Amino acid sequence: MADHQLTLQEQVLLLCLDDQSGKFESRWIDEGLSAAALGELLIRGKIALDPVGLVHVVDRTPVGDDGLDPALARLAESPASLSVGHWVRELRDSALVNAVLIPRLIRRGVLRKEGQRFLFIFNQTVYPTLSAAPEQALVRHLREAIAGTGLVDGPTAAVIAILARLQDTPEQPVGALRFLLSEPEQSLYRERVEEIIRSTPISEALARGVRDAVRAGRASEG
Repeated sequence: MADHQLTLQEQVLLLCLDDQSGKFESRWIDEGLSAAALGELLIRGKIALDPVGLVHVVDRTPVGDDGLDPALARLAESPASLSVGHWVRELRDSALVNAVLIPRLIRRGVLRKEGQRFLFIFNQTVYPTLSAAPEQALVRHLREAIAGTGLVDGPTAAVIAILARLQDTPEQPVGALRFLLSEPEQSLYRERVEEIIRSTPISEALARGVRDAVRAGRASEG
């Protein structure tokens, strides 16, 4: 992991957040964050995948993270083993960003909170970057991993897999990775991104789960 103090959820959040406007650039941020929770729980050994890719709870003991423990509890309550794609949709929590992740990053000095007048009608809270160092280190690490010059460990493969499948439109070749790759790089590294996704069972499962969840989301919109 590029920054061991950033969870997968925090990484996805920062990479999908515009540094200047403080607004999210991906419409599927909730799916990305729930997938990141699953990835974190898989990597920590709290849950596991069976041979057909269904999710099983291995250890229901809370990890002490407000972004992960509610997800783990929901998984533990399920009477059946279900797919990653099901849980990416089911674990979406619109309150997670404002109630847990943003306050945590504000306390750590990564983001700042400010009000913004929107269309002169109501106030909208946005979260511009205060300290760019954590995100810059993360972007550098991911770019090096994608270029083949840096380490690709389990967490790195997981976050790349999640971001690659956060496609606002089906035509985006690398999903939310477009926020750190130029247009020529998106074409150049597309196969490399797929290679990284295939590098671990967890990253493969997360990519498939996010893809299925995003497709379901588009279908529900008509």
